[in-house]
Amino acid sequence: MVNSPAGVRALGFMSDLVKDRLAAKDTDRYDARRLFAQNRCAFYQDAPLPRGFACDNLGKGTAFDVNVESIATPVLKKGDVPRSFAWGHLPGSFAQDEQSFDVKSAPARFVSYVSMTDEPQLEYFRQIGLFPVTRSALAKLSGDPYVANWTRSAKSATRDELAFYPNVADLTVIVGEQVQAAVLGQKTAVQAIDDMSTRLSAAIV
Repeated sequence: MVNSPAGVRALGFMSDLVKDRLAAKDTDRYDARRLFAQNRCAFYQDAPLPRGFACDNLGKGTAFDVNVESIATPVLKKGDVPRSFAWGHLPGSFAQDEQSFDVKSAPARFVSYVSMTDEPQLEYFRQIGLFPVTRSALAKLSGDPYVANWTRSAKSATRDELAFYPNVADLTVIVGEQVQAAVLGQKTAVQAIDDMSTRLSAAIV
């Protein structure tokens, strides 16, 4: 799937943004957050907490909220579904079967309290800016346009495909290195995609 015309077009689009000076070189998410908070960039892609970060970074608190708006990922043509990764930030627990998971254990009760109870999730939102995950807690924030717009846009988010592999960190590095080589002009989009595909095929376990 990586080595496809669509993959080449996507990476070519990213490279053209840098070439046309519409995106900055060597700017990661953390740099972008600082630039955004300093009114030095108009928009960037992030997880749900940039509003809280911008408010804290400028020291203006909630007074800065009016300057931050969540928008869906841009699409090629009207009607296309925005694409994004799902973002998780609350603990969960997974078991092979019902017998291997003790719902009365301390870890299980902790997970249930933090991830299924409204108040700790709302406090987490107030302190950090990350959204609740239960419908009831989200409903209590329905009057906040930032949260409402973000959660509406996130309905089409998908899981990170690399996250399924035990060596996800290695695979992420491969993708990142080849994307960087293309956007910095060290390789063409075709070359970078070819190398990415070859390296991923060899590394996937």
